[in-house]
Parts: sequence; structure tokens; C-alpha cells
Amino acid sequence: LMHIAEDRLSCRCDGLYEFKKECCSVYLRFYEDGEVIRTSARRIGLKHETLVEIWTRFRRERPGYSIGRFQCHWIRTGERLMRFTFPIAPGRRGRHTDYDGELRADGGLRLRLHNNLTQHQGQEDYAFIPIGDFVPLGDEFP
Repeated sequence: LMHIAEDRLSCRCDGLYEFKKECCSVYLRFYEDGEVIRTSARRIGLKHETLVEIWTRFRRERPGYSIGRFQCHWIRTGERLMRFTFPIAPGRRGRHTDYDGELRADGGLRLRLHNNLTQHQGQEDYAFIPIGDFVPLGDEFP
């Protein structure tokens, strides 16, 4: 692939990316300096965390989140490709999950993943949710 320019800000940093599963939702949050964090929120019956609660606690400064570095590339066909890796067991060398995929025209992400410990492979489609959709305008956000 011939890439033309790297543009970290192609991944939006003003909201959350959400992938809905049967048992839970998985969230990605990107930062302008190239870090990305991942968490999930379980849906138990009718009680589940609101997006405001998730956004409030979902910060890289807090322990317990998977943290990776991302890169976005534009290629000649106009596609925007991205890649990042999360460690499976921090401190245990070589155990990680690799993600690669594309930023879709609708603002979402289509990611392929490969867990190099279990050899699990899959695809996840994330929708982007802007912060303004769930935090009142004028409120500070971390």
C-alpha cells in the first residue's frame, strides 16, 4: 500500500467509538497524541451504565484500561486505514491483540482483530458517538 500522509486526527477524539455485542458494548477512545484506550460495559437486565458514566470514568489516567498507540494512513484510493495493538497481559512480552481496519465514510470504524495468544480472529464494526450527543454543551470533559 502506498500511503500519502499520516493523520492521527482522522480518528475522532471528541467522543466514543462503540461496538455492540450481545452481552456488552466495547468502547474505544482516541487521544490526539496517538494513544487509544479500550473498555467494555456489561448490560445486565435493564440496568447498564449510561454514556455519560462511561465517558466520565473512561480516561487513560485511570488504571485497568488497555492502552495502545494508533496510526492512521491515507492511501491513493482515498481509503483511511488504521492500525493499533493492545497488550493482553501487560508486562508479558509478545501477548497482544492487533487491530487493523478502516475509517468508514459514515465516521465509524471497521476493524479486523487477531489475538496472538489464542489465535482468535474477528471483525468489529464501531459507530462513532460525538461527546455532544451525551454531555450537555458547556460541560468540561476529561
